Amino acid sequence: MHRPRRTPGTPHRGRGRPARAAVRVRARRRGRGRGRCRRLPALGAGKPGARRLGAGRCAGVGGNGSEAVSDRGDDVSEESNGTAQASAARRAVALIVNGREHVVQVEPRTLLVDAIRDHVGLTGTHIGCDSTSCGACTVLLDDRPVKSCTLFAVQAEGSRLRTVESVGSDDGTLHPLQQAFEDEFAFQCGYCTAGMLMSSLAMYERDDPPDRGEIRRCLVGNLCRCTGYESIVDAVELAVTRRGAADQEAEAR
Repeated sequence: MHRPRRTPGTPHRGRGRPARAAVRVRARRRGRGRGRCRRLPALGAGKPGARRLGAGRCAGVGGNGSEAVSDRGDDVSEESNGTAQASAARRAVALIVNGREHVVQVEPRTLLVDAIRDHVGLTGTHIGCDSTSCGACTVLLDDRPVKSCTLFAVQAEGSRLRTVESVGSDDGTLHPLQQAFEDEFAFQCGYCTAGMLMSSLAMYERDDPPDRGEIRRCLVGNLCRCTGYESIVDAVELAVTRRGAADQEAEAR
């Protein structure tokens, strides 16, 4: 009997259903017994004197629950003792920040940046890398720029500290360095700006004005991810130039 040739793309008639039905039947046969939970004997069951693993509410490794709880209690007590010892090791440190004395209770291991932010309450000094790499935490220690994450708070006792909060005036007037940063658009996200300003301030207040090459060398410890540094160097150079012009004008008078 001649059968008409099937046009490509047209489905076979009457052939798909039996195949699909057979697949469903085989799937049901394979799935028999699934969903039932067989009760397994406990480990060690049937052996005289054997203890089941996991018996009790708090089963510890190699012991019963009471042993595990007592071990954890010892750990907690040791942690509490360590915390108490750390608190007892705190000492009073007098920090002179922005012309004011602050007596703070810190541990000997407390970093200067943490003392400034957490104990003195001046958060303009930023924490960037915590590994002396980025310079975001730069402050002036006796008029010298230092990274406050490299010093302990006890090391700064008796020294004069200046943070970014000391730059500018209380009435909102910008410092010439801040004004130059704004004019040259020397910041974008602003996270590094506090450290950049403090490093630049140390150069700005010097008697001998730095040239562009020296400005670059003095800012090598401050990292910026946004500006590409050129606008920052331009801003410091502009502030130094304006200061020189103002000094000459004052002398001419």
